[in-house]
Amino acid sequence: MRLYGKSPPLPIAMDKPKHTSKLNQVVFHLNHDFEDHEAKNMGKYECIYPSHDKKKQDLYNKFLDGAQSIFS
Repeated sequence: MRLYGKSPPLPIAMDKPKHTSKLNQVVFHLNHDFEDHEAKNMGKYECIYPSHDKKKQDLYNKFLDGAQSIFS
């Protein structure tokens, strides 16, 4: 999904959901653990997508829209 579709921008601070089902809480924690692992093991690479910079994010979204239309 992250390679071929649009991912939502990274939240600045991730808060635990307050009123959600048990399944949603498990999914939240799995995603959070995955993102932590990914951030710790990036080596010398930098995460460029999704970006906290709105201009960069808009540019990436434009490129992904074009790529998605080509592959569709």
